[in-house]
Amino acid sequence: MYIYAYAKQAGYFVNVSQTISENNMMQLNPQADPVQEPPKKNPPPQQKTEAATRTASNHDERKRKIRRFLAWMRKHGAVFTKNVTLEEIPKMGLGMKAYESLKPNERYLYIPKKLLISHHLVKTSPSLASIFTTLHKEMGASVKYDIMFYLLHHRFVKGRKSFWKPYLDILPQDFPNSPIFWNDADLSKLEGSPLHSSILNRREQIRRQYEAIKQRIFERFPHAFPPHLITLKAFMWAEWVYSSRLFFIEGANPREHLVPLADMVNCEEPVPMVKDQHQFVQLTSDRSGDVELRSNRAFQAGDQVFESYGYKSNGELLQYEGFLIENNPNDCVWINIPLFHRRDALQRLKLSNNPSPEYCFSPSAIETQRRFPQNSIALLRFYAASDDDVAAASDGSFFHRPQSTYHERETFLAFKGIVQRLLDNNPFHEQSMRSYARSPVPTKLAVSFRVFEKQQHVKLLSAIQYHLDRF
Repeated sequence: MYIYAYAKQAGYFVNVSQTISENNMMQLNPQADPVQEPPKKNPPPQQKTEAATRTASNHDERKRKIRRFLAWMRKHGAVFTKNVTLEEIPKMGLGMKAYESLKPNERYLYIPKKLLISHHLVKTSPSLASIFTTLHKEMGASVKYDIMFYLLHHRFVKGRKSFWKPYLDILPQDFPNSPIFWNDADLSKLEGSPLHSSILNRREQIRRQYEAIKQRIFERFPHAFPPHLITLKAFMWAEWVYSSRLFFIEGANPREHLVPLADMVNCEEPVPMVKDQHQFVQLTSDRSGDVELRSNRAFQAGDQVFESYGYKSNGELLQYEGFLIENNPNDCVWINIPLFHRRDALQRLKLSNNPSPEYCFSPSAIETQRRFPQNSIALLRFYAASDDDVAAASDGSFFHRPQSTYHERETFLAFKGIVQRLLDNNPFHEQSMRSYARSPVPTKLAVSFRVFEKQQHVKLLSAIQYHLDRF
């Protein structure tokens, strides 16, 4: 089967399709897939020729943009301190490739402060400084929105005159593989997953933010943010660029930065997990505000240079980055604990303000270490407790410690029931991917994620049963 991902380069998405060995996939329900796509007709020869011509033209234009971008970076002080460069990687799109070996923690790229999009740069921008001064007095400063407004102004208003044009040109103009941009048909394939409601909520939140900001800012300063140009789609583009490409640089104040070129290094998480990895974008030691990129492990000449994105779960990667990692060392899966039936007691005991709290449960951590996400085991005990026990509890601390072997077993049984219902309500399985093999990438991402969830739910049930057998 296939897992379809988008190699992010810290925000830039390029198509990756990886074949997974049948032996690596858990054999799940072999029943027929619930939805079969109609067979696709082959286009006429003339259409094929025209499509091939357009593809070649787009490829050539892409190469020109890459050359212009690298020339712009070098012109303004960026230095490749090792023989490493940005180029098209077969079957992956853009990536950073090494032409000489790199040692662990070896510097391979220097980027001057001039090429960083920081909050200080944004709020002192000549074309926007007076607007930001007014807004900050009235509403306070927001690093996120200030950087978003800066991006929108430079892309849609300054255009060719923008200093950042070579960088903006190489950024994606849309993000079709981000779930917040998916159509209803693709998004519906996530129904039954906590990710579905999370994405719907995020999309609605962005829409509301846009409507409020449009009235308070864009319509008030139309010369800087023409409302006919700064549409909801444009606003979502800026929000996605910010959230998916942002770096938190230790030692900088504030830490939030966009770092051109650094955000084009693809993700590969070291296995086994390495705790306390150095950040691959670091301030230089001379306190100039310049940054450098250092390798997180050894690379040989000819290797693509990868970096860790912080061992995010596949749920987080899909929602906020737009791709999945096969055999992700962070194997946790997000699950809601349904507590609506005890909302009043939940608030009385101050266990949680959310009647449907969401946690990422790792099958391997639960089975080998009996380790649960912080506070989740207390809420599971609360979920499994009898009405009498809930009524008798004077505060939430009652559920933060095991009461008896019987109560712990009941907790594990209740958790098993939650996971089993999720498994039963997931119609996708390994064979599903074959049915969607020719579908658009967002469709394959959605189905791949649901197959991944099913695999993790099966593993969770096994981990839970392991402990139930030992009570």
